[in-house]
Amino acid sequence: MPPFGRRKLTCWLRFDGGLWWTTPDGAEATRARHAHEVARGYESHLIGRADTSDRVSGVQVGAGLAIHNPGDGWVSLPHLIRELADELVRRGGRLVTGAGRCSVLVEDGRARGVRGADGTSWRGDAVVAACGAQTPAVLAELGVDLPDASPLSMLVITEPVETEVVTVLNTPRAAMRPNPGSTFAIDHSWYEEHITEHANGSCSIDEKYVKELIAEASVLLQGDVTLRAASWRLGRKPIPADGEPVFGELESVPGCHVAFTHSGATLGLIAGELTAYEVLTGTGHPLLADFRPERFSRTG
Repeated sequence: MPPFGRRKLTCWLRFDGGLWWTTPDGAEATRARHAHEVARGYESHLIGRADTSDRVSGVQVGAGLAIHNPGDGWVSLPHLIRELADELVRRGGRLVTGAGRCSVLVEDGRARGVRGADGTSWRGDAVVAACGAQTPAVLAELGVDLPDASPLSMLVITEPVETEVVTVLNTPRAAMRPNPGSTFAIDHSWYEEHITEHANGSCSIDEKYVKELIAEASVLLQGDVTLRAASWRLGRKPIPADGEPVFGELESVPGCHVAFTHSGATLGLIAGELTAYEVLTGTGHPLLADFRPERFSRTG
């Protein structure tokens, strides 16, 4: 039974569908994307954007083709993390926060725990290196080269707004989803080159790009709706060099397992389940066979 199988959907976990479209000259790409989804058994409907009102409410889509995925959903990761962390503690686990930059403890060629920034150590039979965009740097200390393509990115959370939109929208200039508290979470990639990463690891962007993104999102909503940014955060979005997830135990450092991927919202739970299987059984799971860290060193 999935973790939420016996619970009603909450305000931070919804499955109200998704709508995707590209630029007006992208009809061929839209049809190809639709065919790709259908070929893999994913529920996908190719529709005229002018006809989307029969399927979704409150969206201003214009002319052209769109793809409707009625099974799509969204989750607020801070809420999910809090839920999972509470369950971990209820089951006897321990959370340590504020440990600073940690490193993997290796003894006799095997991972034996983690050392915090102040030298405090936590020992164990296995370690899972799941450090987001910092995962390649953590593994580099172990002599493991994990090619990285993590881009600078930004996520904007809006002020509360009244609208009928409950659908996830992926469009040429704004990707947005509903968020708890009648807000929206919005991002895209066109402004990434305008993000500055500073020597201390912090990031900044001219607020005009935040306003431009919000304006692009506002025009997607029917009626007299104007979105306003309540907050925005910047940093590196974890993406391996080839765009595919990296999961599995390091051959060169037994006991150290890696979880490095984009889209924790869609892969986080299954990745955790399969990684836990490998940690507890010492056996590789077949579903992770194509995503091992060593694939990079084995390519020509």
